[in-house]
Amino acid sequence: MISDWNTIILSKVKSILSKIVEQSEKIQVISSGTENISTKIDTLDENVNSIKTISNSISSNVSSINTINSNVSSVKSTVSSMSSTLSTVNTNVKNLMSSGSGVVKSVQRGVASSTSSSSSVTISSVNISKSIVITSGDGIGTDQNGYSTVSYAFLQSSTKLILSHAASRSDNRIFYTNVVWQVIEFY
Repeated sequence: MISDWNTIILSKVKSILSKIVEQSEKIQVISSGTENISTKIDTLDENVNSIKTISNSISSNVSSINTINSNVSSVKSTVSSMSSTLSTVNTNVKNLMSSGSGVVKSVQRGVASSTSSSSSVTISSVNISKSIVITSGDGIGTDQNGYSTVSYAFLQSSTKLILSHAASRSDNRIFYTNVVWQVIEFY
């Protein structure tokens, strides 16, 4: 009887030991799975941090793109304004050209001679900011050595033209040139 009990107990102990070994193997599998999960969580954490870095970079780039878009909009607005202004100027020029009056409002001409280095001429009133002065001296000086002479002019006021008659010197003689001038006023 004791032997039967021993056999039963031994059988039960073997069964329990078998279950403990089985549970131990399951614990090892779970432990291995846990390590695998931990590694995967670490990898996932690295990927999330990488995504955060990329997201921050994208956010910075989006901010730069927004700045660029704002600048492009500003340039477009300026170009549009300039285009409108140029269109108006183009229309005005076409109107002037087709009106028959052209772009020149007036031309005044003359020749000034002087026995001094400068002279003034009274002209009809012009808008100085819309006028130009063109001069031409009578070229080479009159002395025997052929010294060249130079002249220039400018508008002192809307009705007064100042002319400079450059002089050539030879043997203590002074010569003054004639100055041919034009004042051209534009619309």
